[in-house]
Amino acid sequence: MNAPPKSPASQAVKRHRERLAEAGIVRFEIKAPAEHKELIQQIARALTSGPDADAVHRNLEAALTPPTRTKGQTLRWLLDSPLAGADIDFTRERVEPREVKF
Repeated sequence: MNAPPKSPASQAVKRHRERLAEAGIVRFEIKAPAEHKELIQQIARALTSGPDADAVHRNLEAALTPPTRTKGQTLRWLLDSPLAGADIDFTRERVEPREVKF
């Protein structure tokens, strides 16, 4: 069974999408609040074209990637505390255990 001939418009869309695919560009759908639509479109344009595309990618990746934990971070955080250096006695008072009846 032969498929009906495609309209010139649908053929143009198909060729356009093929050219995008050859350039490594893909179409996909995302869900986001309406007020972010223009920003997301601007980001997509900045990532796909222009001399600064690599810089935009690096900056976004750096901003969105959680920092890696390194050894000593907790100690450094504690030492930066306002209580660091305060003469606080953390020794625990020891008392004799009491008898508990069940």
